[in-house]
Amino acid sequence: MKRNLKLIISLLLLTTLVAQSQNKWKVAKQATGDLNKDNIADYVIVSEYKKSSEETVYSLQIFITKSDGTFTKVLSTNKAIDSSNMGSGSGFGDITIVKGVITIRTDLTRGNYSTKFRLQNGKFVLIGYDSNGCDNSGCETQSYNAITGLRTIKVQDQDTDAIISFTKKIVKMNPLPDLKDFTYDNFTTRLFPEY
Repeated sequence: MKRNLKLIISLLLLTTLVAQSQNKWKVAKQATGDLNKDNIADYVIVSEYKKSSEETVYSLQIFITKSDGTFTKVLSTNKAIDSSNMGSGSGFGDITIVKGVITIRTDLTRGNYSTKFRLQNGKFVLIGYDSNGCDNSGCETQSYNAITGLRTIKVQDQDTDAIISFTKKIVKMNPLPDLKDFTYDNFTTRLFPEY
């Protein structure tokens, strides 16, 4: 009980310090989970800054918890989450940690996409990508397993769910995208070189 209370107090203090140290930044979301397989909860914090009435930018920070309860910031990036623009209908949706995998979801006007990262050889590398969205021509679902390189794209009729097209392709990325340098635009250029 005392250990849990100590972790909760530490997290609240850490959240406050991060927000204050970043001037006008405030914590938008945070996630807890074991990222380095030591059975101790680690933390990912997404902070937001309203750059203007039209645009919000995001910062992602990862903190690894040591056995003594102290934290070490191991990653900080302002590039991994696209800024949201009012009126565009898109923006940061959520961040989670499940089984050591950080998932960042971005919501779109008519869909969403998620990128998944895992600690591997000292880096948080991309291991997966999923997206779905609809327009007048149908609904498209994209999935990418960065470990195997398998990319699938399925297009379905929006009204009947009938499959219009389904493609599979191997797209190997070597090296795997690193979260510290990750941008969505650079990643999709590598994932869809034919477009």
